[in-house]
Amino acid sequence: MSRWVRNSRASVAINRARTDEWRGNITRKNGWPNRLHPLSFTWMRAVPAAPHPTQDKPATIKMTSYKLTYFDIKGLGEPIRMLLSILGKDFEDNRIPMASWSSRKSGRYARWLKCRSGCHTITSLLVPDHPGILKLYHKTYTMQENNHRPFVHWAARSTSLTVHRSIVRNQNKPGNNRMPSYKLTYFNAKGPGEPIRMLLAYMGVEFEDNRIEIESWPALQKEIKWGRIPVLEIDGKEMYQSRAIMRYLAKQAKLAGDNDWEAYEIDCAAGTVGDLMNLNSPMWKLKDETKEELKKKLIDELIPSFMKNWDEQAKNTGFLANGKLSWVDLYLHGWAETLEFAMGKEIINEYPNLKIGREKVHATPGIKEWLAKRPKTVW
Repeated sequence: MSRWVRNSRASVAINRARTDEWRGNITRKNGWPNRLHPLSFTWMRAVPAAPHPTQDKPATIKMTSYKLTYFDIKGLGEPIRMLLSILGKDFEDNRIPMASWSSRKSGRYARWLKCRSGCHTITSLLVPDHPGILKLYHKTYTMQENNHRPFVHWAARSTSLTVHRSIVRNQNKPGNNRMPSYKLTYFNAKGPGEPIRMLLAYMGVEFEDNRIEIESWPALQKEIKWGRIPVLEIDGKEMYQSRAIMRYLAKQAKLAGDNDWEAYEIDCAAGTVGDLMNLNSPMWKLKDETKEELKKKLIDELIPSFMKNWDEQAKNTGFLANGKLSWVDLYLHGWAETLEFAMGKEIINEYPNLKIGREKVHATPGIKEWLAKRPKTVW
């Protein structure tokens, strides 16, 4: 018999003896024949190894801290304070006395404002540990409506406080393949209605382009809720406010950001576009010297401050947010032609990154075809 065979048989015999002994212990334990008892395995319990001396200690979880900076009044800051309270967030409520604002904005606050468009007042949210130091800046103009919305919307998205319901309730029901009908009502001009037309074209949606002549507007204005356009109707249900309409459609078109942070960046950029729209809107009502004074201020001061910041944001890609196409690019470039008409000069093409962005938007499938067939208008 070979040595290998003898050793193998000896090993089998030893293992069999150990197995019988183990089975015997189990059989005799508390008189439970052929059944496993939990205590019979105590001798097999694994003992955790001691941590290696160089092993890193578990990382401590640090809670995000919040700091809200606004005037010592309610105003645009109060909705943000209320929302943070609903979220159960402890935050530092940094209130600035109105009397000291003029001196304070020229220093540290002025650097903040320069980042976002050279504004006159600021609503800011400071998040130091998310991770590193993230400073979320958003500029608003005093007493301008809805300029705080990007912050409120960003915070609400993180808590499921907002429930987005389809305007067409039966649109997503199984088995319903009927396409919804779209009707957009706006002036026979570009303005804030043009970005919506461009987005619908990008989506490949057929829509009724209901254009109102300026002369007939006073009579029609009383029949429209809120007395403002554009108005988008989806299967007869009316939607108002151009940015809200754009955001709604962009979610369906996958142009609203891939996560909450990207959505915030888009909303924030769109808010600044809305700010410039508000500053430019009096141009259509003022006359003579007052109009020329505002036009000069827009051309010399306000428009360059916005354009420089947008051009910096669009660096390398041409897009205003997250380095990729989103609805805010359509929002800016769809309306910019109206701004250029009002100012009597080209504006976007003076900024290289914005010029690239305009060219990319205009070359986008769907939008390119729309631009080729849309009615020709002066503004």
